Amino acid sequence: MEQYQTMKTHLLAGAVLCLSCLGAVNASELSTLASNMKPGEWAELTTLGFDNGNLLYTTRNSPGDSVSTSNHIIDFAESAAWDPTTKQFMFLGAPHGNAWKFIIYDEATNSWREGPFSHPCMAYGGAIVTSDPNATYCGGHAFDWNAFDPASGRFFHTYWKFGPELDIYKPSTNQWSRSVTPPQAIGDLLGGYNYRYGAMEWFPEMNALLTLVEGKILRINVDTNTWEEWPTKYQMGGYHNVMEYSAAQKVVVFGGGNDWAETVAATPNSNDLYRMDADGTVTKLTNVPFYIRVTDQETGGHPGTIITADPVTGNFIILNKQKQFYELDAARNSWRQLTTVPPINSHAVAAPISNHGVIMYVTKNKVWLYKHSDPCLDCPVPTAPTGVTITVN
Repeated sequence: MEQYQTMKTHLLAGAVLCLSCLGAVNASELSTLASNMKPGEWAELTTLGFDNGNLLYTTRNSPGDSVSTSNHIIDFAESAAWDPTTKQFMFLGAPHGNAWKFIIYDEATNSWREGPFSHPCMAYGGAIVTSDPNATYCGGHAFDWNAFDPASGRFFHTYWKFGPELDIYKPSTNQWSRSVTPPQAIGDLLGGYNYRYGAMEWFPEMNALLTLVEGKILRINVDTNTWEEWPTKYQMGGYHNVMEYSAAQKVVVFGGGNDWAETVAATPNSNDLYRMDADGTVTKLTNVPFYIRVTDQETGGHPGTIITADPVTGNFIILNKQKQFYELDAARNSWRQLTTVPPINSHAVAAPISNHGVIMYVTKNKVWLYKHSDPCLDCPVPTAPTGVTITVN
């Protein structure tokens, strides 16, 4: 019996060691860096294929196109998406006049690649090349039109050029599909909005995609093609709005934006933010000391903000172009300024990396991680302890 217990002890210890080995084998550059970071710390993630930000640059494909004041895809953008199953970071965007790019980071290989386009004309951007039937005008920007449903593994994007329709990308198949367009009444309604300048977010508790345009919300059931107009128009800027989801708090925060000549009765440089709960209840939040809007260009443009949810606490982390750094606890409607001085400003795109308890920021020349809180959610398994006696009953 004693020998049997000793054998069981050795087997158990061996199993612990095997789990440790698996953790080491499955560790990635991303997971290792994230697990070694302390709360409040920033760290640069060195990746393959990013090429000091050259991945983000696109070119003009027609000599007759208007002169662009920018040429990288994080201009006029705010959020990216993270797939916790395939462990990929995704962003689709475009600068003024130039071609689009769909960039994908893969944790397993620690490398970037270019993904397929949802529309062939995105390869031409604002260029008009009459010899190619795909080369119609296709200029635009990401704004806040990148969203992801982790349960079904679907990345959503919408582009005003083709009306209020949804394009759906599946990381597991590397293919796009097109959803059906909204009912005529909703389509006519959207025709009066600046649909190209809005925001979009997936709300898992509603099993719906939310879009925000000029203070109006549409709730879309993608599977049944049900489009529902929210009854209230909320006070905020007319375009460059934001909409972000917190998985930990199960809420969506939306609003901000700024005014322009084509909008009516909109607030210039808005700092209005709202919280939507899972049951659809909307609460006006206390205004932040600076205005909230999508940042346009790094130089010569208007300052903006980037807002992302911390995957651990669920609080929203907000960074502006002046490197002011704030935390919003939307559930308690409370703000506080963070003492950490960020190495970046808001000219970036970001997504919560839920597997590792950090936020990834992609800037024009570097990839950064920020850890706001512990614990790490999917860290490598620690090595087995030594000198420990295990008693098996």
